[in-house]
Amino acid sequence: MATRKIGASYILLPGHLVARGAHLLWTPGRPPVIVPADGAPREQHAVEFHGGMIVSDALRDHIPAWQPGDHIPTRVAEAYAANPRPITALLLIRGADWETLTWTAIAAATPIP
Repeated sequence: MATRKIGASYILLPGHLVARGAHLLWTPGRPPVIVPADGAPREQHAVEFHGGMIVSDALRDHIPAWQPGDHIPTRVAEAYAANPRPITALLLIRGADWETLTWTAIAAATPIP
């Protein structure tokens, strides 16, 4: 299976909480590799960009309990600590408050195909 380059405004994966402007290398069945941003944001060749936050699919069961105003990096860190497991799929969070990184009434998480 081919490796994909996937970017987002934020990447919140175990060991990489709030990686802004980075992208990841994703091959299903293997742990993702985070490629840190190297300065000012810019377009990068062959990176499929998604506006939002990439998190592990392991959060799927935790997200329904989140409330508007919850600090997403804190909730993500708590969920990862409570349920450490390999990353088998990715979710994309959209509709969050990007200034404060908080959950909003319109925020949602969907799988990244």
